[in-house]
Amino acid sequence: MWRSSVAEAGKTLRANWIPFLLIQGLVVTFVILYYQQENLRQAVVGLGELRERGGYAFAAIAGALCGGVLPELAKLVTGRIGKVDRAWLGRVLFTLAFYAANTILVAAFYQVMALTVGTDTDIRTVVIKVLCDQFIFTPFLSIPFTLVSFAWFEGGFKWGPLRDFVKNSFLPRYVPTMLIAWCLWIPALFGVYSLPTPLQLPVSLGVLGGWSLLLVFLALGQGQK
Repeated sequence: MWRSSVAEAGKTLRANWIPFLLIQGLVVTFVILYYQQENLRQAVVGLGELRERGGYAFAAIAGALCGGVLPELAKLVTGRIGKVDRAWLGRVLFTLAFYAANTILVAAFYQVMALTVGTDTDIRTVVIKVLCDQFIFTPFLSIPFTLVSFAWFEGGFKWGPLRDFVKNSFLPRYVPTMLIAWCLWIPALFGVYSLPTPLQLPVSLGVLGGWSLLLVFLALGQGQK
């Protein structure tokens, strides 16, 4: 199981290393420009203030937009939206609800990090936050929540299929998902946590939105081969 899971992750990474680097490069570029360009800092002040005022409502709405709405719009533009029926509507509504809930979890975690580790952006603080994020929050909460949520949806929200998934399929999906998440998010999070706290969630959502869009266009390219 472990070999096949690692092989699956390796195959995904080999196919998508360019999009990974593109997303990570954009985050790094934004961080560099943020600290070097006063105009950019002034331009994003409103975004940070909106995040602070909006609280978890902002997190839920922004998460649903980046993780659920953007991919569907991309599918619509590229002609891959498929048949618009009850099944499609159910999938879209579930995806919106999932990303809203998941982003609230992320926002809560960022708040905990700010309270416990601090709001400084020095290298020590950034490293601690990245380690806590990727080796505590992600493997023990974020990834399990994601896998179980989608398995529950795929099983028609019935407990029997969910129990079977947890018993037979959770680990084979967990391992490659975790490895892929590390490869994408660890470099990106060094950029995210280098920013002031109010901007961390919006920039991380930018990573999520970028990856969601890239998945659509990657699928489009594969379908044209």
